[in-house]
Formats: sequence, C-alpha cells, structure tokens
Amino acid sequence: NDGGWVRNLYAAGEAARTGLHGGNRLASTSLLEGLVFGSSAGETAAGAVEDNADEVAEAAAEARSAIERRLSRSGCGSSETDSSVVGGVDGDEEAVREATVLLSHLKSIMWDNVGVVRTPSKLSAAVSDLAAIREEADRLWEDRRGSAGVEAVALRDAAYAGLAVAEAALANRVSGGAHYIVLEEEEGEEKNDSRKEMESDDEDEGLVVARG
Repeated sequence: NDGGWVRNLYAAGEAARTGLHGGNRLASTSLLEGLVFGSSAGETAAGAVEDNADEVAEAAAEARSAIERRLSRSGCGSSETDSSVVGGVDGDEEAVREATVLLSHLKSIMWDNVGVVRTPSKLSAAVSDLAAIREEADRLWEDRRGSAGVEAVALRDAAYAGLAVAEAALANRVSGGAHYIVLEEEEGEEKNDSRKEMESDDEDEGLVVARG
C-alpha cells in the first residue's frame, strides 16, 4: 500500500509477489493471501478514491473510453453488444458443443503436460496443441460473435491463459515451489534406477519375475 511502483495501481494475491509463499506455493496459503492482502489493498484503494475523487472519476472515464476504442478496433462492437454475448446468453447449440469439447481437451492438456512434474517434451507438445486450440477459439469467436455464448468466451480466455503458462514453463529450466522440471535424460535415469530397485527387491524376496 505504499504506492512504490505504479501510482493508483493495487494488486492482491500472487500478483502482488509478496514472497509470502516462500519456496513452495500451497493452495490454502494462496486463498488466505488473497483474503488478507485483498482486504488491505481494497481499504487502501478506497481511501485513495475518497482523497482524490475528481482525479479517480477522470481516470475511470479515460479508461472506459480507451476500452470502447479498443473494442471498436477489434470489431467487437460496443460494450452493450459484448455484454449481451458474455452476460449469460446461451449460444447456439453447435457453437456451445464445439467450445465445450475444445475446453475439455484443453483441460486435459494442462493436466497431463503442464502439471506439477514437467518435462520439456510434454511442454513442447502442450504449446503446440494449445496454440492450435487458441486458433480454433479465435475462429469460433469471430465466426459466431453474435451467438457464441459464454462457452466460447471461456474457451478463448482459457486458451490464451493456458498457452501463456505453457510457454513460460517451457522457457523455465529451474525447479521452484511445487513445480518440478525433469529433463528427459534425468527421467530415463530415474526409471532405470527404479527398475533396478524393484528387481533387487524381488531378488531379496526370492522371487523370479520375467520382465518385458
């Protein structure tokens, strides 16, 4: 709340990079961080609004105008049109079905390839697959903007966010927190060591096991 970085910009939760997690991120800690620091940031922001009401109102008007211009350039129309699309109106059945299938596939990719234990090969595959899904999400949104429904919006947002996470993870070669990077050669060595341990245990127990 000292405003040391960007004036009138407040952050809470992990975006604030408080260092509260230490070397390991825990979901329970993250929830508490959002509540505690979110409350603090909210109280500070509210105080800033009270002290600078005219300036805040002017900044809000400028931000609203900038958003409208951006939406107009991207062909999304006015905010009223967009709100009718994203505000809970159901899309046509085909668009909803396609978006739902793609989103389910996206979730599987993130779970299988961008999970806690990561390898470069799986991350590369995830980046490629997620990029393709993002293209499909953009196409679905552009082709059916007036009837895409919230499912298409959720897919588009998830595709962009998922691809950003996968690309960042692929560029990272340092294990930190709960996420662990396993290089392919290390993964092979771990499997060989594990297999040798199993065979040794079998021999100690007097078992004869045929392994393919």
